Amino acid sequence: MNDQSDGTGDLTGGNFTKNHLQVANLTVNSVLSPTWVNSFTFGYQFWNNIIDSSIVTPYVTFNAVSECSGRM
Repeated sequence: MNDQSDGTGDLTGGNFTKNHLQVANLTVNSVLSPTWVNSFTFGYQFWNNIIDSSIVTPYVTFNAVSECSGRM
């Protein structure tokens, strides 16, 4: 789906989305005694989301003009 469209144009043209996600987790558990457990957890996350247009020219529209040529 093209979330940058106003609904009057081609929904497949012009825009693109690139997503990049990296996730890493590290957990270390240590049993110190029969009643003591130590747990260490480290997490890393990187998220990059680009929504851009491949069209480098300006988008120009003109409003429709109608003229009445009837007699009054």
